[in-house]
Amino acid sequence: MDSDHSDIRSTPPDVMDAANEASKTLLPQKSLSVYENTYEKFMAWRKTKNINSFSENVILAYLSKLSKNFKAATLWSNFSMLKSTISIKKNINIDYPKVRAFLKRKSEGYVPKKSRVLEKEQILKFIQEAPDEKFLLTKVILIFGLAGALRRDELYKLKLDDIEDLGTILIVNVHDTKTKISRKFTITEHLELYRKYTALRPQKYAEKNYLLIIKVENVPARSLV
Repeated sequence: MDSDHSDIRSTPPDVMDAANEASKTLLPQKSLSVYENTYEKFMAWRKTKNINSFSENVILAYLSKLSKNFKAATLWSNFSMLKSTISIKKNINIDYPKVRAFLKRKSEGYVPKKSRVLEKEQILKFIQEAPDEKFLLTKVILIFGLAGALRRDELYKLKLDDIEDLGTILIVNVHDTKTKISRKFTITEHLELYRKYTALRPQKYAEKNYLLIIKVENVPARSLV
């Protein structure tokens, strides 16, 4: 710790400012608020206990407290976010052996709940039989989401200019991805639903996002976005 203070004292202010700004980008930007909130809750708990350290016993006691209300997956998530945030803000590694042993013990016998998944036949039946008057937008979202394995955020940010209709095929470009790497995919089925939705979409609408909540025959289309 003394070497850290010595380093701070010997570092010019402008360099420290640049380093601090760079440090702010080390946490995932999309979930930054979640990381910060997790960190603030931990720091508030330390304050109520009049604790100043980040020792193994302190981290263990805090996770033990959380374990009374949260399941194993949430404990691991909290620990992971705390580890990253404390490392960046305090330059302290809290990846202690007893802490990991405690989390592993809490995970024993834990079976995460599995989300219900629609079968291919169920999806096809919905697309073919559900009335477009109510579910046109939902169908389009489903078609794009499955064809491109799109995350919800990627669906929401899909732009009009990202979709190219070549007649027998759609080419979709995805630019704003989680990995920051652009990719593309094709759609060859149910193109009539895409074109029906596109024709109903206000052409001069200021919003450039492709998926909008529009009306088909005055009945609001339902959105999954």
